[in-house]
Amino acid sequence: NLSDWSVEIEPSMGARMSVNSAELRIRIKADALFTLETLRRLAIHEIGIHVIRSENGRRQPLRLLGLGLADYLATEEGLAAWAEKSAFGPGPSQTRFAIRYLAVVNAATKGFYDTALAISKYEDPVQTFSITTRVKRGLADTSQAGGYLKDHVYFQGFQQINQFMGSNPSVLSKLMMGKLSLRSLEQIPSLIEAGWAYPISDDSFSLDKLRNLVEASIPRN
Repeated sequence: NLSDWSVEIEPSMGARMSVNSAELRIRIKADALFTLETLRRLAIHEIGIHVIRSENGRRQPLRLLGLGLADYLATEEGLAAWAEKSAFGPGPSQTRFAIRYLAVVNAATKGFYDTALAISKYEDPVQTFSITTRVKRGLADTSQAGGYLKDHVYFQGFQQINQFMGSNPSVLSKLMMGKLSLRSLEQIPSLIEAGWAYPISDDSFSLDKLRNLVEASIPRN
């Protein structure tokens, strides 16, 4: 029932799939290939977390919850990775997040070659090139230090969420109210009291429901 959202196939994009919450768009790379297992993980990661958190936030009186409160990004990506792992077990993305984090640390002070060299012992040549290109994109001269360093939030966010949810599993419905961070959880009672947000009942959203929806949408064979 997300009728305002669109799915677009794009011939040229870096990621295989991405979500644009501001434009209510899901983009899929035209020549991307997916295994069934990857499709399940992407569905729960991109749609089950990114799209649903954005849509729930858009429906709140405080519409900013649809775009993201301060410092929401690490929680956003960490929650999506945690949902993958919790629904379908550990996958390659958790290891790749750690390698991307290593690439970011090196790219901040090194050029393309030295960054690639630092992660090459953990990845095959194709992935090494892909990850290094990912963190160095946007630089006119990739031999210089710096780059697009967003990828550190995937690893840090997953570590934070994985640890937090282990002792606070009931907080999931609060995190699904919109694009907010773990730090923003303490502000939820005051937002609700002021009429800026409405709570989501624990019964209306659960990881089991999300997993069952994905399984029904993507056949095993």
